[in-house]
Amino acid sequence: GNEMLFTDELGETLRDEEWPKPRAWVLDGALFPAQRMWACALSVISQTIRFKRIRRKKCWAFMGNVFRTWSQSLSHTEPIVVAIEKAKRDKNLEIPNLKIYEVPPAILDDSINYGPNVKRMMVSDNRLLRLPTQLFEHFTGLIYLFLDNNRLCLIPSSIGNLGSLHILSVERNRLVALPPTIGDLTSLQTIHVQGNPDLLELPVELGKLRHVHHGGSLQELSYDASRVRYPPPEVSARGTAVVCDLMWRVWWAGADGTLSLAGMGLLAVPACVCRPRLEAALTELDLTGNFVTRLPPRLSRMTGLRRLRLDDPAQL
Repeated sequence: GNEMLFTDELGETLRDEEWPKPRAWVLDGALFPAQRMWACALSVISQTIRFKRIRRKKCWAFMGNVFRTWSQSLSHTEPIVVAIEKAKRDKNLEIPNLKIYEVPPAILDDSINYGPNVKRMMVSDNRLLRLPTQLFEHFTGLIYLFLDNNRLCLIPSSIGNLGSLHILSVERNRLVALPPTIGDLTSLQTIHVQGNPDLLELPVELGKLRHVHHGGSLQELSYDASRVRYPPPEVSARGTAVVCDLMWRVWWAGADGTLSLAGMGLLAVPACVCRPRLEAALTELDLTGNFVTRLPPRLSRMTGLRRLRLDDPAQL
């Protein structure tokens, strides 16, 4: 307050002073000493006050973060302890709606002992920004995993350790990608990832998971079909079984060099077909039974491609 008052008084003094006309202040392009003195004094004082304000502001912001973390740890300690004890008894770990930003360390402290026995984990309706890698290294026996309504951008690749997982739900987060190791979860029956605006492609590795109609275990795959580019929307509209079939064909084409996309109703060749994994391995590509009117330029880089089947090459 005193600083502001002093600055205001100084400004009023400078404004009220009867200065000579500007032309009288200039001598050979330079300021007279009096003007330089007042200008320097005002600049130094204003910069000093600005610095103090910024320092005070940042200090309060830092203290606010410390206090918030401290208060959260106090307010959440009891329900977390209760949840851990309950998980040890009934193999069900639930910590929803606590508004926490990270997985509490208390959950991981003894998880190497009780974690493998937990079958169900629900950490929904919080504000989680990330998941620690150890979470899926210790809770390897999970069958149901619910991470809905958080702020997660990525899922650790260690999720591939959950070989018994049946249901994975990560709705309404901020995911930008799914880890390739999700393709190792051969017991998965249900995957929910809708409500992630920045998730534009599903990993090609999902092709390892076959639909239940084709001898696999996957029954339900939910995502924002209108926004996701792969699988293509025209395939997504035909149902989960067709989507899984397409992804299975694309994935295994890298192993045998033959990719048949016949009868998929595609409007364009999926971009993943022209990526390095298939670019070097593909020897045969079947695009019959689709509505492709233009081949991607990168297709010409496939030096190993020996056979390309089209309905009517004249339409391209």
